[in-house]
Amino acid sequence: GRLDEACAQLNEALRQAPQYLEAHLQLAIFLAEQGKADEAVAHYRIANKVPPAAPESTVLNNLAWTLATSPSPEFRNGLGAVKLAARACELDHNQQPMFIGTLAAACAEAGRFDEAVAAAQQAHDLALERAAKAQKPADVKAANDVAARNLELLAIYKSRQPYHEK
Repeated sequence: GRLDEACAQLNEALRQAPQYLEAHLQLAIFLAEQGKADEAVAHYRIANKVPPAAPESTVLNNLAWTLATSPSPEFRNGLGAVKLAARACELDHNQQPMFIGTLAAACAEAGRFDEAVAAAQQAHDLALERAAKAQKPADVKAANDVAARNLELLAIYKSRQPYHEK
């Protein structure tokens, strides 16, 4: 719960090892949680260029989510988010409900609401399939949470509105 301290530690790690992918990725996540979209995007972009994981589907997905849903209009880029999210989905063979949900958000931000509705429905259905097959209660809960979230977003996209974080 001490994000400022965590960010300071990650920045120190990056000072010592600028190509440390996980540090860039985790710092981007923390910065996004703090509403610092510009800094988060910068770290996602760096993480996406660091070999050998580039392009790495989680980095692409998280950057796409930020570009699609940022509360700050100056950081949103629907078409760029669609491209990144589609690539993340492709890398994971359309098997990650969360990534498909990000593609839905990106499509909505780009004004492609029919595609957003279809992707959100696909993410919902895939998450429910995962919940039905999961063995561990925590995995069942996580998959059901993803399904429920995509159902909420589906309603927003059906009303022809994009989703923006607050």
